[in-house]
Amino acid sequence: MAEQGNNVTYIRWEFQHPPAFQPYWFEQIDYDAWKHYAAVNWTFSYYASVLYLILIFSLKYVMKDRAAVNLRRPLILWNFSLAIFSSMGFLRTGQELLSLLLMTGGFHKSICSRLEDLTL
Repeated sequence: MAEQGNNVTYIRWEFQHPPAFQPYWFEQIDYDAWKHYAAVNWTFSYYASVLYLILIFSLKYVMKDRAAVNLRRPLILWNFSLAIFSSMGFLRTGQELLSLLLMTGGFHKSICSRLEDLTL
């Protein structure tokens, strides 16, 4: 079903009911509210990008005469945290993707179509 909103047509994606895996409490979000927020506040990304560039070049100027900072331990902790986060993400999404890929027409379903629309 196509919906019209703010001069943009988009296809509303109905999720599989019941879902193969129940979402956790922090995964339950209001997609329509966030789409509306992104459509209304699309300029925020430009402001954030400009602020980021200003900070990068101004901090480069401020730090040019200072001694180097030893970041070995914080970077080890950062990389370890990223590895843990990535592993948790894989464990959460991998089971859903694997169950979909093992179905009839699985790769096509995972990329191209909704579960209800596929007739192979």
